[in-house]
Amino acid sequence: MQHLYETAYVCEMGAWCCRTSNRVHTSTSTVVPTQRTERDVEEVPVGRVLVFVNPHSGSGKGVKTFRQRVGPLLRKNCIEYELIITTGPNHAKTVVRSREDLNKFNGVIILSGDGLVFEVLNGLFERPDRAAIIPCLPIGIVPSGSGNGLLSSLFFSCGEPLRNPKFTKRAIEIACSPCAHGQAVNLIHVQTDEANFAAFLSIGWGLMAEIDIESERWRKPLGSNRFVLGAMIRSLNLRTYRGRLAFKPYRGGKRGVTAKFDIYGKTAGERIIAKSEPNPAEEICLSDRPLDGAWRDMHSEEIGDLEEEIPEDWTLIEDEFVNVYAIVEVSAFRLEPLDSGSYLTVDGEVINAQRVQAVTTSLKTAIFAP
Repeated sequence: MQHLYETAYVCEMGAWCCRTSNRVHTSTSTVVPTQRTERDVEEVPVGRVLVFVNPHSGSGKGVKTFRQRVGPLLRKNCIEYELIITTGPNHAKTVVRSREDLNKFNGVIILSGDGLVFEVLNGLFERPDRAAIIPCLPIGIVPSGSGNGLLSSLFFSCGEPLRNPKFTKRAIEIACSPCAHGQAVNLIHVQTDEANFAAFLSIGWGLMAEIDIESERWRKPLGSNRFVLGAMIRSLNLRTYRGRLAFKPYRGGKRGVTAKFDIYGKTAGERIIAKSEPNPAEEICLSDRPLDGAWRDMHSEEIGDLEEEIPEDWTLIEDEFVNVYAIVEVSAFRLEPLDSGSYLTVDGEVINAQRVQAVTTSLKTAIFAP
């Protein structure tokens, strides 16, 4: 397996940093006393992160951004890193699923769009220690893709800038800061007839999904502006989408607030030990889908599988849709397109499915936050 890692991707290790006990840092310079002894200098790494860069995401500047901005700032802040430049789809997913040393990292930093975050989270969920590692291994995001919905949502909630260049500048500062915090984000269980997915952002179908996917052809030249062009073109040729939507309205209840934590206070493994919560045993499940039992243990409410009949306390709508007309808080929903030709997406990634069910869960990931 080690040989596979060495040949499958570009790997770089960040250097250890030296820090003096009486060094003074300012925003513009580093002042170092002129007289020092060997006892004044010691190697003090703040922490260690695993960095994934998608070289083809967005306009293709992820590697350049890391070399010129992210890497130097990590080294300046004495944060060790291991850099992995992905070579294709599911590369990062394979790495996080099989690495045995993830508990030694303080977090993961991703230079890409939402697609690579989706890939990493689903790779983590395929690990036996999924319930322990996902909340304790925070993910930092440096926006390098055309779609950065998760980071934008987090920044909106924190009052951070949403427009470039301040958006990217602030994201880099947070991802590389030794004072960064982990902010909990709830995950959704998405179930199709053949697979299970962890989702953090959206399930798309109809107009918005088509704008997202059909504008992919302009990703490199236009970046995020591809969505504007795609929307203009699609608005001149609107389609209707026949579908069946059923949902369970949210009935209220206690919504727990998870406190932020210091990312560099502990490694992922140390956080797991501190929480000392054993992994739940998986249920025996007769479905052909992998991980059905693991997901069912994490549902916020008791919800049946996709194959089961729609419960009586759900609301059912069967109609023609163009866009969103209402916002309804739900605990779960099912969507079944009745016409062929439209896309189904999860967090912006196309899935091969005829229908889908989404359920809120108690599982949380953590994102680098100020």
